[in-house]
Formats: sequence, structure tokens, C-alpha cells
Amino acid sequence: MKADQLTKLERTLLIVPLLGSLIFGILPFFAPELFAYIIGYTGNYRYIYQIAGAANLGYLFALYVAVFDGNLRATRFSINATLAFNLAAIYVTVSEMIRGRANPAVYMMAVLSVIIVLITIKILRAHPYSLKGKGSLSAWAIRALNLSILSALIFGIVPLIPRLFIPIFGYGGVDAGILKIAGAATLGYAVMGIYELKSKVWDEIEWPLIMGTVFNVLAFIASIMQLSQGVGNQLVWLVTIASGFFSISFTSMLLRKGR
Repeated sequence: MKADQLTKLERTLLIVPLLGSLIFGILPFFAPELFAYIIGYTGNYRYIYQIAGAANLGYLFALYVAVFDGNLRATRFSINATLAFNLAAIYVTVSEMIRGRANPAVYMMAVLSVIIVLITIKILRAHPYSLKGKGSLSAWAIRALNLSILSALIFGIVPLIPRLFIPIFGYGGVDAGILKIAGAATLGYAVMGIYELKSKVWDEIEWPLIMGTVFNVLAFIASIMQLSQGVGNQLVWLVTIASGFFSISFTSMLLRKGR
């Protein structure tokens, strides 16, 4: 078995997170009210649903490559991100259960997250990572990645702590669970960015950068739509600025191959 090539079984198992990112990406982003109805939430905070959908759709592209091409070297850091995301999602679902706000969708999400964690751990343990090649990222690209990690950590961790987030931005109630899921997904991007910085090898970071670009472009679109409707608060403005900056930065990196 090649260290950088996924087996047929591993590729089949990754269909689970692939389908998860597809469902939890497309529905919240393009049909947030329908998604809220399906999972038994109120559908308040349309914007938060769209941000959660944008984050999940980023995972979709790299997982697609992992499933249908089997190239682990290109998608390893995306699988690391998927593991981190679902570990955080387990925390979110358990916290909702403890607060007595769990419905069948929360329990389903908890089970799905546990399954994905087991799948990703199995794959990563079967293919130990070893750095191959020489890092080729330019100084400006490294600085941009550092900023993206800091941003993802802030937007990932703070939503997981309602006492910090709700007084500042005002999102609460049952639908705050979606905000936590958005934070969990964003935290995965922070973990992925750390691995990207450790590597700096283009073949290993190209697809993670595509992931980040998709997330930020979609988050920017959702934010601009909010602002155009006159529904802009501090969070919308912060996400607009951050997602716009990283959309441009990551696109430039992809076009210049990190140089």
C-alpha cells in the first residue's frame, strides 16, 4: 500500500463525510429556511445558516478528490480538518444535549460526527505523515496563512462559547446551535492552516487552499447579500472584511502557486 494513496475501502468510507458536507453545505447555504424546518429549528438567523453552509461546502471539494482520486498527499490536511471539525461538532452536540435543547437532528449529527471521527482517525493512522519536498511558499503567502489561522481560530472558538459570543453579536436561542456548528467547521480550517504552514509544499497545500477559497468566497457573497438588504451588524461586517481579504489572498496564492 502506497503511503500517499488511499485504498478502495478508505475512499468508500470517505463518502460519509463527503455526503455530510454536501447536505450540510448546500441546504443551509441555498435554502436555510428549508434546512431549519428539516432539522426542527426556527430558521432565525438566515445569515448564520449560510455561513455554516459555506464552511461545509469548502470541505466538499477536497473530500471529492479524496474519494474519486484517492490522492492522500493532496488531501491529507483536508482530512485533518475534517477530523478537527467533527471533534468540535461532538462537543457542540453534547453541549446541546446537556442544555436540554437536543432534538432528533442533534442526536443524528452526534452519531454522524462520531462515525466521521473514527473514519478519519483510521485513515490518518494507516498513513503516517512525513514531509516530502521543499517548501516553496513566498513570505507574503506565509503571512497570509498566519493571518488566516488566527482568523479561523477566533471565528472558530468564540462561537463555541455562547457567553462570549451572544453579548457581543446578539445571536441566541435554539438556532445558536447552528452558530456553534459554523464555529466547529471554521475551527477545522484553523487546524488545516497549521498543517499547511508546517509543510509549505505546494502539492500538499493546493487543495486546502481551494477549500479555504471556496469557504471565503461564499461567506463574502452571503455577507454582501446581507449588507445589500440593510441587515448588517458587527459580525456581518467582520466576516465581510475577513472573507474578502482571504478570498483575494488565497486566489492570488493559487494563481501564483504560492509564490
